Amino acid sequence: MRSRRACIAGVLTVLAATLTNCVRPSVPISPEVHRIGPAETRFASPVLDLPFRSVRGIPLLLVRINGQGPFRVLLDTGAEVGAVLDPRVVRTLGLPDKGSTTVRGAAGETKIGVRVRHVQSLALGDGEFRDVRVWELDLSELERIAGTRFDGLLGLPLFSDCLLTINYPDRRVRIERGALPDPDGRETLPLDPERATPVVRFTLGSVRIAALIDSGGIFDFQIPPDVVQGLAFSHGPVDGYLTRTFFATHRRRMGRLSGDVVLGQHVFERPIVEVSGDDRARMGAQALAPFTVTFDRRRHAVRVTTDPILTPSLRGLGISTVSGSGGPLIDDIVPGTPAAALDIQRGDRILTVDGQAIEKLSNAEVRRMMDERNELVLVLRRGDQQVEVRVPVIDLVP
Repeated sequence: MRSRRACIAGVLTVLAATLTNCVRPSVPISPEVHRIGPAETRFASPVLDLPFRSVRGIPLLLVRINGQGPFRVLLDTGAEVGAVLDPRVVRTLGLPDKGSTTVRGAAGETKIGVRVRHVQSLALGDGEFRDVRVWELDLSELERIAGTRFDGLLGLPLFSDCLLTINYPDRRVRIERGALPDPDGRETLPLDPERATPVVRFTLGSVRIAALIDSGGIFDFQIPPDVVQGLAFSHGPVDGYLTRTFFATHRRRMGRLSGDVVLGQHVFERPIVEVSGDDRARMGAQALAPFTVTFDRRRHAVRVTTDPILTPSLRGLGISTVSGSGGPLIDDIVPGTPAAALDIQRGDRILTVDGQAIEKLSNAEVRRMMDERNELVLVLRRGDQQVEVRVPVIDLVP
């Protein structure tokens, strides 16, 4: 029997904010601006073993920048730069300007004039990365969607001179010197040597495709529209939740494949996939959850080990929320779901779930409710009124 995953991020939401895979240079820029890795990497001990907090499956770490901090950053292997920082951090630290670049988002949109800043020292534990170029991007909307505060992103190019291991089950990050063995096509796989980000090849049925391993993407798999047209689905694709990148919002389409996805020795049985907003395929944080993944940028290799892979259904209420000062706000109702026919409006504030105050419920408790029940009773605040609705719990993609 297929296990179920309650797809709610924050409280009562399946918020598909793509925090990564959404930035890459699209025009030529000077070598000074284009350098994406650190000039030097220093370690006080042979191995850095750091805990991380999971934010919607994305690792969140604490760093010191130019001796100040700590600052909260998400680990994003889809970013093609050493780091991204919010303008408030840039102002606090007074980071010098090193020019500008053009950045392309995950849906193909572009932003011109993104400022490039210089960080003298970025420290993780007792490891230090010297002379790092960072992009300055406003992260406030993504913070609001994610429901937590963070100051920036760390990209894989920051770890150009070392091994980076993300142990998702134990929530640990390991950074060390060394090298992976030669790819064997099973656990250790080759990466595209022409890409700054980790691009590996996997199989969808009879189709062989290159895909970005994207620790900052809140999804299982994203497949380009031209590839999706040639795939067989057991369900869908159907309209899903809204996706927000740095620069755009669009509605996802998603479905369950009739066949499997194969990555080396690992088989994902009939997974749920999304139609990507551009021409890239991606493997996101939700698919990475059972893995320990080690990246070796110098040898262009990645090692993937895991426990047995589950293929849960996409279960939820058909609504998504964003955080607000007085509790979560309804941000979107998925068309065609039972919730779309109810008296629920964008901007309604959730007060209670099945009689329990929303501020007293953890994400795990809400997920357990959704696993155990066929509907949840929500009390909503709309202006001066309170509205009670009984919302069916559904498998958006069985």
